[in-house]
Amino acid sequence: MAMASLEVTRPARVLVVEDDPDLRENLAELLAASGYVVVTAENSVEALREIAAGGVDLLITDLRMPGPNGVDLINAAQRERSDLRAILMTAFEADPPAEDMRGGTVRYLRKPFEAEEVTRLVARVLSSRGG
Repeated sequence: MAMASLEVTRPARVLVVEDDPDLRENLAELLAASGYVVVTAENSVEALREIAAGGVDLLITDLRMPGPNGVDLINAAQRERSDLRAILMTAFEADPPAEDMRGGTVRYLRKPFEAEEVTRLVARVLSSRGG
């Protein structure tokens, strides 16, 4: 009897970059409860180290943080991994200029946000990974 081949899928790995420790932890807990593997970073330097190590499927970053901001982080990360999807969190009305974002792989999440809004957006962005 031939065995059917099974495609084993791993949970998506999400990197949350936020300098506010409470928000960082809350997002990590929310996403972990939704079945994602979550890693966190306090700043862009830590985040780039994590991305270089491999396996990150989605980057969620704050726009404003000490050191390189979220746009700089996304641009640097996507230079290394052009397929890396990102969500940029911002409490500000104006979006960063579209020309700052590479390849249309960035979505925006306005602060404050509801848990359902986050999980819905993450699922939508990750479902578009293949194209």
